[in-house]
Amino acid sequence: MHSTWKLVEWNNGEQVPEGVYCYIVFDRKEQTFVMYQKFDSMYGRRLTGSYGIKQDPYQGFIISGSYDNGVGDRSNSYLVSDLMPTGTMTWTVINNENDVCRYERCSEVPAEVVKESKDITGTEE
Repeated sequence: MHSTWKLVEWNNGEQVPEGVYCYIVFDRKEQTFVMYQKFDSMYGRRLTGSYGIKQDPYQGFIISGSYDNGVGDRSNSYLVSDLMPTGTMTWTVINNENDVCRYERCSEVPAEVVKESKDITGTEE
């Protein structure tokens, strides 16, 4: 089962600037993801990897993962909170409660984002 999420706020509530994006498609059965992002480069990028979610009895659910492109683990693990039936969730970097992002569920990654995103993992869709 897949779920698609779009980054809508970062830096503790700032709206994502126009022309900047991050979409994540999770495959919950396989525990893999495809990420389309454009915020640290002038071009869109497509990254793939795997993820895991663990439940910490004190903090809640924590998501972490690794990329398929050989770079290794994602730089951060995140506490996932405010996962609402309405389709929103909040990610807070573990050990940095000032680094907060909010995602909203969406039906799919827009075709223009998929088209402009360069695959940097060596995998094909």
